[in-house]
Amino acid sequence: MGCYSVSWKGGQDCLSWHFERNDVYSVKSGYRLALNEKLKVLVSNSLMIRKWWNFLWSLHLPPKIELFVLRVCLNAIPSMANLWKRKMVAHPRYDRCGSELETTGHVLFWCGEAKKVWGASRFDSFFDSLCEIPTIEVFLCLFSRMKLPFFVSPLGLFGEIATLLSEETKVRIPSSWLLRKSLSRSILMSPFAKILYVGLGVAIRDDKGKVILASSNTTWLSSFTAEVGEFIALREGLLLVKFYNIPVQIVEVNASNVASILNSSETFFR
Repeated sequence: MGCYSVSWKGGQDCLSWHFERNDVYSVKSGYRLALNEKLKVLVSNSLMIRKWWNFLWSLHLPPKIELFVLRVCLNAIPSMANLWKRKMVAHPRYDRCGSELETTGHVLFWCGEAKKVWGASRFDSFFDSLCEIPTIEVFLCLFSRMKLPFFVSPLGLFGEIATLLSEETKVRIPSSWLLRKSLSRSILMSPFAKILYVGLGVAIRDDKGKVILASSNTTWLSSFTAEVGEFIALREGLLLVKFYNIPVQIVEVNASNVASILNSSETFFR
């Protein structure tokens, strides 16, 4: 809260709208503010945003392409909608497809012509299942999906989990991955499916059942089986305890198939 000195001219108190230079509220200004709040994306200092930028700069793309992606994420492309907001064109329509609003996301992802291009890629079903969202969120969804085992073989995922389990089990590998109250740590995995995304939750408990660590996040996916969801959550839990250097001796899962694979030394730990 700022502190202002009383004007020597006097006068009546009044309300000011600091979103406009003239401090005067209008319906147009209020609508623009409400629209910006509705389309506001994740804060720029969030972990996911930082991971995305680090991934982008690590690709060593030509400067022209890096600059284009940066401008797309910042909505700095001279689309008709952006030009119309600056009163540089008479309307924001997209003449190519007749859309009432030519936004950056519409041109790159949602237009029928753009969908034909994306339809030739491995992300075709991904765009069919999404409604229009801010452009940077599309990049974040693609970034998350590229890192998931949806595009790798199940054996690769199992091998990664086996390596993590062998690293985090400080004693011998237990003969059975069932709940044992005498052991000191457990991981509880619970994948839950939504219409457009999948949520993964992991809880790490001590020997008394008290939660000492927990993590959850959502991942955009068209579909995958519950068993694969269990394995993805298992991997996330093992990475979490590895980061905090916590030994794990119990893994609790819901799917019987997952427990069978974990208990099979011949098919899993080889």
